[in-house]
Amino acid sequence: MLFFPITLVAGIVLYTGSKAFVLAKVSERIDRHKKKVVSAKTKKADQTLAIASMSLSLAATGIVLRIPLLGAASIPIILYIFTPTFKNAWQKLYAKRRINDQVLTATRVTVCVVMGYNLIAALDAVLLAVSDRHCIRQQEKFHRSLQEACTNTLQLADKYSTDLQQTLLAASAIQQHGERHGEQMAPWMLAAFVVTLPMIGVNRAAAFLTTTFGAHLRKLGPYTSQQLSLQALEQGILITQASSLEQAMQVDTLVFSEQLFHDAITRSQAMNVMHDLRQRYVQDNTQGSQPLSLQIALADKTILQLAWLADLGMDGYIRTSPDQPLADALLQLQAEGRTVCYVDIDTRHDAARPTLSLTFAAHPLTNGKMASPDIILFGNGLQPLPQVFDLAASFKAKQHFNLIAPTGVDLIDISTTLLLDFGLIYSVLFTYSGLLLGMANSHNLKQDYQDQNTAAAITPTVASNCESGV
Repeated sequence: MLFFPITLVAGIVLYTGSKAFVLAKVSERIDRHKKKVVSAKTKKADQTLAIASMSLSLAATGIVLRIPLLGAASIPIILYIFTPTFKNAWQKLYAKRRINDQVLTATRVTVCVVMGYNLIAALDAVLLAVSDRHCIRQQEKFHRSLQEACTNTLQLADKYSTDLQQTLLAASAIQQHGERHGEQMAPWMLAAFVVTLPMIGVNRAAAFLTTTFGAHLRKLGPYTSQQLSLQALEQGILITQASSLEQAMQVDTLVFSEQLFHDAITRSQAMNVMHDLRQRYVQDNTQGSQPLSLQIALADKTILQLAWLADLGMDGYIRTSPDQPLADALLQLQAEGRTVCYVDIDTRHDAARPTLSLTFAAHPLTNGKMASPDIILFGNGLQPLPQVFDLAASFKAKQHFNLIAPTGVDLIDISTTLLLDFGLIYSVLFTYSGLLLGMANSHNLKQDYQDQNTAAAITPTVASNCESGV
């Protein structure tokens, strides 16, 4: 009776884990081919995985050969692997007087060691090492690609690249929600373990200690952001803020500076780009908000030609003057319930090729000035602009999957624990299947981007977003 479900879950973990392992190996071979220097973090992650595999071998051999000393020999290795977890749990429990998933994990490992479940603890350590190793390798790959894009393509300072690495690790709104939900559920899961312990036994009750209820997003959130940012870099898009794509989904008004269209190539792209923007807005807009509005900002002395405005695919225009500066005009749109993205010329970066930048910030107008750009588009003129919203939709879908899938796994785990006697090994396999499934899903990002075969040269451009409630 237990064979089929445990085999099924083990198969899921094996599939997702092997897929992640293959992807890591491919990246490893590419690094060797390019003679990349392996960082200290990556070396340590590889060593940790090797040590964890040794503990699993010792525990399994001890059970097969019925030599308890071999199983006991794996305990120090297991405790070494989980040392950071115990440290974080101690800080959370005693310093902050709170319970989170790290406390549950530390309790689970302690129960396994005390009860002699060495094989389960060793398996737990191996799966933890595999997920950590894959996250670290992904982070290193992302950092290299980001540094190359900033220094070689955009000719930016190394400090700018380092700052971007930090801002992109910031938690998105969905990640913060998942972590909060995990912290709220952790005390209840610990209480459920204590209450059910006398009734169903430690092997089944400990399954409550494997649940996370969204806390997996601590790993999956940055992992998905980095994976999507890597694909964006391949498309000529540099994302500088973790929250940029979330805020891009809220934009319903784009205001373009007239200076953008002084270039003939940009004008020729405008109609198709505006058409694509409208199509994507209709597809992605499921909340029934206001229709997309495309405006052009004109200086007071500019002579407007209606035919030229129609050729650009604009819905209307905004007049600016010394009496009504651009910042006031955008704030007026905000007051009308619009979420505005302003697109303007940027000459701050000495890029090797023409760049275009977008800013999706909550409050970009500081002292009447736009904030630094959150997204930089380099090359191909206006063409990559619709792809930003494709990336935003894909990011939103992936993060929702990262929240729902592990939580669904936890609910199934609890149900089967209460109704059927599958045991703790089943729960450990099940909880890591949710994490590895999220990692595998992050690699299947949306590929419906436009062709970018024509490399157009335009003046460096910046887009700034003025956020308002809709």
